[in-house]
Amino acid sequence: MTRLERFDATLAREELDRLCVMAFSTSLMIAKYSGLQVEDIRWDPKLATVAGHAWMKYGADDFYYNSELMAPTKDCGVELRERQNHHCSPKGFFFETPEDIESKEFPFDPTDPKKTPWMNKGLFDKVSLARENWGDEFIIQPGFWGIITQAGLLRGVEALMIDMMLEEDLVHKLVNKTEDLIQGIQQRLCEAGSHSIMNADPTGSEDLMDVDTYRKYLSDSNKRIVADVKENYDVKYVLHICGDTAKTCQVAPEIGADIYSFDYQVPCAHYKKAIGDRCVILGNIPTNTVTMIKNVQEVISAARSCIEQGAEGGGYILGGACDVPIESPFENVRSIVEAAENYSDFDDWK
Repeated sequence: MTRLERFDATLAREELDRLCVMAFSTSLMIAKYSGLQVEDIRWDPKLATVAGHAWMKYGADDFYYNSELMAPTKDCGVELRERQNHHCSPKGFFFETPEDIESKEFPFDPTDPKKTPWMNKGLFDKVSLARENWGDEFIIQPGFWGIITQAGLLRGVEALMIDMMLEEDLVHKLVNKTEDLIQGIQQRLCEAGSHSIMNADPTGSEDLMDVDTYRKYLSDSNKRIVADVKENYDVKYVLHICGDTAKTCQVAPEIGADIYSFDYQVPCAHYKKAIGDRCVILGNIPTNTVTMIKNVQEVISAARSCIEQGAEGGGYILGGACDVPIESPFENVRSIVEAAENYSDFDDWK
């Protein structure tokens, strides 16, 4: 099977030659494997494409293509800490005061390439070049911050949490404004040639808010942005939320996501039982506690445990629980595919 055929068959719960494998091949890992620094490929789509060849050695089915998720924040005029070999972080906030949420509008239309220079370099041009270079050879799957995470970057997460307790109407206004931004980003990613897109929303974790709070502020907005993709593009939709999402995982099928990607804090078996018949599940080999520091056999053992918990009945994708840390040995990351090759027996999952 081709990678795309394997992906489509997984979503249809059809017979596979082996499990589909997806990984968080962030710019950190891609830079490391290609002998570059993250800063080399952060805003350089052509060099990022060259670096991407190194990631192909991993053998996964997807290509989480060098997305610089802080690009929208930079296009808003917020200065970033752009570290040489790590993720960016904001130095300030676009919505510094509650009054800003009422009065300020984004300084650009996210669907207008002339107004989004950093998103062009950090997101859209990278996807276009990937599709131009590899076509359907890999599942091109860029990521972007989800609504509440992007809102937290623009307002400040602590301020946002306080607003949720004291200023509910203000939070709804912030979410609605951010929804428009995310919808535009999604449209551009789809039009650039993505096969699948990943909404990464770590601020939605139960470590920060319970499932009822998530639903109150985000369910309607997420339903709209997912529906926009499904109605207009032949692109699959992945929702990823970090941390404990034992209950919040239920929102994935509710909003119409095709795939739910989850962290390692809750066993894979829980997600299989909770949503596995309504949404394909993706996960959840521990990254910091296994992939980064254990040996190959221990990574394979963790992957096999995930397969045993998640693969029965189909609708399961093997992958890391979250970002693969830059310190992870290549052999450990490659062994995830080895586990899929060695322990994929469709007859055992029927």
